[in-house]
Amino acid sequence: MTVGIIGHREIMKEERAGVRKSLDAILTELKSTAHALRAISLVATGADTIFYDAAKALGIDVEVLLPFQIDKYQDDFTEPGDFEKFKEIVIAQKLETKEPLALLTTDSKQERDVAYLNAGKHLIDQSDYVVAVWDGQPARGIAGTAQLVTYARQHNKEPRIVKANRTPTDDDIHLNAMEAQTAKTKMAFKWVWITGIALGFLSAVFFAPVFCFELDRQVQLMLSTAELICLPLSYLFLCVWAKRLKTRFS
Repeated sequence: MTVGIIGHREIMKEERAGVRKSLDAILTELKSTAHALRAISLVATGADTIFYDAAKALGIDVEVLLPFQIDKYQDDFTEPGDFEKFKEIVIAQKLETKEPLALLTTDSKQERDVAYLNAGKHLIDQSDYVVAVWDGQPARGIAGTAQLVTYARQHNKEPRIVKANRTPTDDDIHLNAMEAQTAKTKMAFKWVWITGIALGFLSAVFFAPVFCFELDRQVQLMLSTAELICLPLSYLFLCVWAKRLKTRFS
């Protein structure tokens, strides 16, 4: 029986121990029930490497697939310790002489992502059982875990999901900040609009007695003054400030 791993390359550091514990449990369970269990991995940084370590610790043979040529593949191991770990695997698995699944002809990100996607699909095709370290969210690019989960399901290989959150990218942080600012602006617009409506209502309340009843001159003056204050304020809230706030999130 062959178990393959797909998953995020960017896993939050505080969650990696939990991912390792979950993978240990899954592999231990499979090893106790499956005959001649073997594993297969791309050993990319993140989920693949954690899976590799878990399998080796349990004495499970791991076949390593190279998505593309090793001199280009090693450039993707940029986090501290990741490159050293990859070189350790290269030596242990004698990957210097292993044939890659694809040969990159350019340095374009698109070609690289397509190679990762095709390698992930090949891994799933070669696996009897698939484990996915996934946050359940849509993929960030064309070679994301979500696409591979979908591919596995389309080929009747329902993945065993290990929940893990990806490390936020600069784009994610910027997007979250924008969403938070938009939410604040919408809340401000709501209260500006409500205040404008309330001031308009008060203007009508102050105007009605002056128009409908014979009142003391001082009372009339007070009500008229209040109306003259509320009416322009209502205009400012509804037609100026609310309009400006609306343009920020529309």
